[in-house]
Amino acid sequence: MPSLNLLGSLVVTGFEPFGPYDCNPSQQLVESLSEDPELRRWTGRVLPVSAQSLPHHLDDLFAMQPRAIVALGLADCPAIRLERVGVNVADFRIPDNTDQQPQDLALLPDGPDAYFSTLPIRDLLEDLLEAGIPATLSNTAGTYLCNMLLYLLLHRASLMEIPALAGFVHLPQTPDMVAQRLLEGTLSQPSPSMTLETQRAALKVILQHIETHLADEDVAHD
Repeated sequence: MPSLNLLGSLVVTGFEPFGPYDCNPSQQLVESLSEDPELRRWTGRVLPVSAQSLPHHLDDLFAMQPRAIVALGLADCPAIRLERVGVNVADFRIPDNTDQQPQDLALLPDGPDAYFSTLPIRDLLEDLLEAGIPATLSNTAGTYLCNMLLYLLLHRASLMEIPALAGFVHLPQTPDMVAQRLLEGTLSQPSPSMTLETQRAALKVILQHIETHLADEDVAHD
């Protein structure tokens, strides 16, 4: 891998558990980042599932002058899902963890309708598939906190003198999560799942590709 001349931070975010989920693989992956020495350049942050406090946490993230931010979240999806776009609306189907449930609310009243991910998602998709990891591109991140984070991340990144790469990746449930929900009766039939080990491998593919991408940019600008 080319040497990366760090002029800012590399950040990965996850979310805490919410709704019917007792755990969140995005939180688990972020909290285990330090266990992999090859990902030592990346800083992990776990965010609350709170519409009210999310903007304050974004202030903290951008105070780090990031070169790249990869946001992770949980969805009922069968594969790693690389989100293409964040839209300017909050329309929560369930309350967040502070019991807030905005509906039909513009995230930024004067903001654009949408922002597109600045991660190289097509290349990331190819790398994941070549690694034998199921993955897909997605044209909707929903209208819950995941979309809210993606839209506001991209808005804040666009205001930087050198905009950070930013984007969102949805993760499936793990098999044990699905089994527990079936036991509890909060799930009527089995949902697609992916082991945490495979998700961890997917995250490594994504983060190492982004490091290489940034290193290539540095070489091109030298």
